[in-house]
Amino acid sequence: MKRTLAFFLAAVMTALVLCSCGNPDEFSDGERLSGQYSRKKSAEETFNYKDGAIEPPQSYSSFVTEVTAHTLGYYKAREKQSADSAFAFSPAAAMLMLGAVEGGASGETAQELQVMLGGNSDSAKTCSSYFKSRMESVSSLGLKKDEAPSQYISLGGALFFDDGVNLKSAFLQANADYYGFDVFSSDLSSGGSDVKIKNYLSLDEAPAVSDDGFYSVVTSAVSDNWLEPYSGSGKTAAFKGTGGEREMTFYTADEWTVKSDRATGIVKYTEKNPLKLILIMPNADVSIGDYIAGLDSKEYTKLLDSTDITKKTPAAVPAFSIEADKAAVSVSSALNDGCRLYSVFSDNADYEAMSFEEELSFKDMYEASPAIYYGAGGINADIQAQFSENTEKLDADGALVFDRPFIFILADNETSIPVIMGVYR
Repeated sequence: MKRTLAFFLAAVMTALVLCSCGNPDEFSDGERLSGQYSRKKSAEETFNYKDGAIEPPQSYSSFVTEVTAHTLGYYKAREKQSADSAFAFSPAAAMLMLGAVEGGASGETAQELQVMLGGNSDSAKTCSSYFKSRMESVSSLGLKKDEAPSQYISLGGALFFDDGVNLKSAFLQANADYYGFDVFSSDLSSGGSDVKIKNYLSLDEAPAVSDDGFYSVVTSAVSDNWLEPYSGSGKTAAFKGTGGEREMTFYTADEWTVKSDRATGIVKYTEKNPLKLILIMPNADVSIGDYIAGLDSKEYTKLLDSTDITKKTPAAVPAFSIEADKAAVSVSSALNDGCRLYSVFSDNADYEAMSFEEELSFKDMYEASPAIYYGAGGINADIQAQFSENTEKLDADGALVFDRPFIFILADNETSIPVIMGVYR
C-alpha cells in the first residue's frame, strides 16, 4: 500500500512539474498577467464598440484633433529615421499603447500623455477604447463564433515588465477594460526572455530589453478588399523612384481626388473595415522629404476638405509592396521628438499608479512594422499574385499617375485619424 501511494504521489508531482514548465521558449500563463483580467465595465462606461457603444464620448472631437496633430508630428520624426527608404508603421497603435501607459502614470508624465490624447485620464481611456474597438470589430460583426475574418485590422501590442516589478491591480484592470493589450512579467535579465519575446512577436530578432525598466511593443495588420476594386488588367509604366526609374504594373480607375497647392492625391475606400486610403503625391517641384516636413494638421485638413464627392478623376496607381521588418524598430526617440513627450521615457518619469516600485522607467517602445501589399483587389498579403508582368503600356493621357514617390495613409473613415501610414519611394 505504501509503495502504491508513493508511486501515485511521484506521478502527480511529475505531472505538476511538466505542466508548470510548459514550453520554455514561450510565455507561461503565469507570466501573462493580462490573462488574469477581463473587461468588467459596461459599454456605457468604456464606450467599447464591440460591446454595443454606437456613439463616441462627448470629448471625442478633442481626442481626434490632438491625436491627429501628434500623429503627423510622429510621422515626420519616423520619416527622418527611414534613411530615404520605403516604410510603413501604425501611429495609431503607438498612440493607443501610450494611452494604456497613461493609466499607470502620475504627475507631469500623466499630463503629457493626456495632452496628446486630448483630455483628462477618463476621456483618454474612453476615447481610446471607442476608437480601438471600432477599428478592430466593424469588419468582424455578423461573423459566427468560430469564423475568422479575412478582412480585418488589428492594433495590437504588449507591455513587458521584469518579474521583480510589483504591478498594481487597478492598472491591469484598466488595461483590460479599455485597451486589451497583453502584459507580461518575466525575468528580463535572462536570455530566455529574448527568445520568448521573439517568438511571441514572430520576429527573427528580439528587441533589446533588460531588467532596469519596462518596455512595450506595438503591432498592426490590415487586410481588406477595395469597396470599388480595379477592373481590367494592369499596364506598365515607368516609376521614377529615389533609386532610379523602373517599370511597374499600374491599375487605373476613376477616383475621388484631394488637392492642395503642394500636392495632389486620391481617396479610396475599403470594403469592410472603417478605413479610407489616402494617397498623396507632392508636386513635381516638391521633394517627398520636404513635403512630409510640412505635413501638419492645416495641410492635412486642406487636402481632405478639397474632396468633391460629385466628381471623379482617372488615376493610375502602381501595384506596390513594402515588406514587414523582421526586427522590431525602436520608436521612443521619434515619439519624443514628434509628440514632445519630454517626461514619458525619461528617468524622471512618474509611474506611481502603475507599480509599487518607487522608481520605474519606461525604457523603450518598439514597433513590429506591418507589411503593405497594394493591388487590384485590395490591400493585404493575399494579393501578391496580382503583381503581374505585363507588356501593354499605360495610356496615361488625362490621368493622375502616381509615378514618383508618394505618401499613403489608411485613415479612419469618420475622423481621418491616420491608422497605418508610410511612404513609397
